[in-house]
Amino acid sequence: MVEKLLESVKKFFFLAFLVIAIPASIPIACAGDITVDVNGSEKYTSIQAAINESSNGDNIIVLSGVYIENLVIDKPLTIVSKTGDPTDVTIKAPLPDVVAVEIDANNTVFKGITITSYYKLGQDYGIVIMDNENVTVKNNIFTGCKKGITIIRSYNCTIEDNYMEGKKGGKGIDLYLAGNNLIRRNTITKSGGAIWEDYCEIGNVYHENNLSENWNGITLIHDSDNSLVYDNLIQGNENDGISISWADNNVIVNNWIIENGQGINIYDSKHNNISSNVVMDNTY
Repeated sequence: MVEKLLESVKKFFFLAFLVIAIPASIPIACAGDITVDVNGSEKYTSIQAAINESSNGDNIIVLSGVYIENLVIDKPLTIVSKTGDPTDVTIKAPLPDVVAVEIDANNTVFKGITITSYYKLGQDYGIVIMDNENVTVKNNIFTGCKKGITIIRSYNCTIEDNYMEGKKGGKGIDLYLAGNNLIRRNTITKSGGAIWEDYCEIGNVYHENNLSENWNGITLIHDSDNSLVYDNLIQGNENDGISISWADNNVIVNNWIIENGQGINIYDSKHNNISSNVVMDNTY
């Protein structure tokens, strides 16, 4: 019964994701490669300078090194470290009250890079995606960011295979008025809320994330309805493993929720399907 339910829910979310994603996809032709090297072997020593001179659909390939800059990506680009290893390329944001990487374009890919702060007290925001679709953020490292990835009014984005070590009182992945996003295989630790969903009525998918040693694991709050949460490891969080408040019609299935302050905390919410989870060794 549970397996059939999970399979049908997966198909529903996949079809919904596909139907919305197809019209939003824009064919991009004549993409070129632009190489950036902070050590001066290439034309560009700054990632932002390469972005400014690029055309829609270009690939910006970043060679190993430390880049001290805040980025604004305002056109559809792929920005990737040459080796694909995020420990080889670091963006040290020099301005703590400005977003380290601001993504303002649909169909953008950002992968294989470490984001941290030049400022000794840390970076307020790692990546912010606002009013966009089909953005992919993959295989990055976030350290010292109060908020790792913030998604606002954005849809059909994929956030996967990232590592985030946050700050107390902050959030790992923060979604606001966002829907049909896929959040999978991320590791989030030492944040205030590992995954926080607020006013997301359409729903999002959370799959195979490792959320450990945070204050809260997954929080669905304020009309955050219709999300699918499955196959996640939620362990050793100080407060709630999963918290559902004023949120309806979510599916919570096949998760490991262990050694948290409280396993699953539900407040003023209805029609949530919670089944086949392992909930054990929590204080409550």
